[in-house]
Amino acid sequence: MLKKIYLALCILVVALAIFVLIGGKIKSFGRIFLATTDKKGVSYGDLYTIGEIDAFRFPITGVSSNEKDTIDSAKVIAMGDSFLGIKFGSKVLPNELEDDIKLPVYGVPVTIEDPLKYLESIHYQKGAKKIIIVESVEREVVSRALSYGTPAATASADWSLKKEIDDIDYAIFDMTDVDYFFKHNIFINPVRLFLKNLNFSLLGRMDSRIGAYSLQPPMLFYFEEVNFDKNLHNTELAPKVADNIKKLANTLQQKYNLEMIYVVIPNKYTIYNDLDKQGSYNGFMPRLQTELAKRQINYVDLYSDYMANRNGSQLLYYPNDSHFTPWGKKILADELTKKIKKITGTSKNSSPE
Repeated sequence: MLKKIYLALCILVVALAIFVLIGGKIKSFGRIFLATTDKKGVSYGDLYTIGEIDAFRFPITGVSSNEKDTIDSAKVIAMGDSFLGIKFGSKVLPNELEDDIKLPVYGVPVTIEDPLKYLESIHYQKGAKKIIIVESVEREVVSRALSYGTPAATASADWSLKKEIDDIDYAIFDMTDVDYFFKHNIFINPVRLFLKNLNFSLLGRMDSRIGAYSLQPPMLFYFEEVNFDKNLHNTELAPKVADNIKKLANTLQQKYNLEMIYVVIPNKYTIYNDLDKQGSYNGFMPRLQTELAKRQINYVDLYSDYMANRNGSQLLYYPNDSHFTPWGKKILADELTKKIKKITGTSKNSSPE
């Protein structure tokens, strides 16, 4: 009898292993058995997706936004990271801005680390004067700014062969998708979620990529922004970062006839760090903006606007996501509208930083 039970368990384990391997490697098959409660056009936030704790599970509705312009037809070009393409609750920022300024705005649909490398890669040609919005979230601005204009690494002669070998190696030996399927298939996922939430309820523990959290009010913070905001070394880099941003502005003007508006979006933790019992902020944003002003760089002071509005009735960032809410997006759109109208001569009320 025991032998039969042991044999049945062995067969079950082998069958499960084969099921997980096939589900992870053959995605069309695996999707059938993936556990999901997502609805079309609804998200539960990138930070909830990391932590998967029920106390932070709030639906966020997306809004359809379509790009109507091209980089050549637009009068304003916007490039940066995911904040420019986030569709939660309202149109993407470039489309919202276009409605405000009544000029065509083109939002580059991919994350751009270095505007100069991107413009060179698409063979952008100098033409009539345009405005370019360069955006970065605070936690990435140091690394991005210090890389502006650095030569791209040249590919080695055996790059193609190496890529083919790497692709074969990935297809056969990489177990990332298999591991994901094992954790998220319809049989294992309910048990996994129960244990994660039990661990949080009993010990307050969650995924290490969540750097801090608050329950009253509910708010999750990404570990990279928490680490950035507590690192005093970042403030020492502000002058060097501002120097590179100034060089970027000069090169965009001289090489492409693009007048730059620089936007740094504060980390969510920068604005709401007081919700964390161990919260603190190194003051990087005010320090950087002081340096930008010294160099007469055209920038948006979103930090001051957000601090002035952080205790209002509307949240600036979603509790379960690292991106801004429609209210946070609107504040930025309004500030950009003022800047652009000043540059284009359609407003007499805006004053320089």
